[in-house]
Amino acid sequence: MDANEISPDGDAEETAPETLSPSLLALQEIKKQNEEQHQDLSEKIAKIEEELIQKIKKDQNQKEAFEKLYEEMKQYKDNFLRTAARPIIADLLLLFDNIARIEKKMSSHEEVSKDLQFLREELEEILYRQDVEMITEHSPHLDRQYQRAVQTTATGDPQEDGRVSQVIREGFRWGEHLLRPQEVLLKKYKEPKE
Repeated sequence: MDANEISPDGDAEETAPETLSPSLLALQEIKKQNEEQHQDLSEKIAKIEEELIQKIKKDQNQKEAFEKLYEEMKQYKDNFLRTAARPIIADLLLLFDNIARIEKKMSSHEEVSKDLQFLREELEEILYRQDVEMITEHSPHLDRQYQRAVQTTATGDPQEDGRVSQVIREGFRWGEHLLRPQEVLLKKYKEPKE
């Protein structure tokens, strides 16, 4: 009987100290079991937490590896396409140069010159659709990033030394890459003979 139980005759009985002791022992045993279970659950939760962290790290590493692989495949594809298209682009640039050369020669024939200009502009548009653009920057001084001096002309003015006097052949970029530099005529200072 518990300490607060009522006897069959209806009187409340007080529990003897000797019966209280086993009850306290049972409670202490239950408390100890609960603490052990709590400790066991805490260890299991910590283990699950550690496994979850490892899984997240693994997933993050897999995601980074996938993104790196995707970027490498994209670069490979872009390089492959550039390599395959390069001879065609080179031929189109040669055609562009020939049209520009003939256009200069035929400048006195207005109608022919207009037709050639139209052809050159159409060719520029075709190149543009292939991500090939003419270099439009015309630096007053030689810029080795996108220009190459193919001829020089003498100048008596030291201020003119290294200046670009004329673009002989246009340069082109293919995306971020220099496809062909501008070929320019460069002034070189020569001291006047006295």
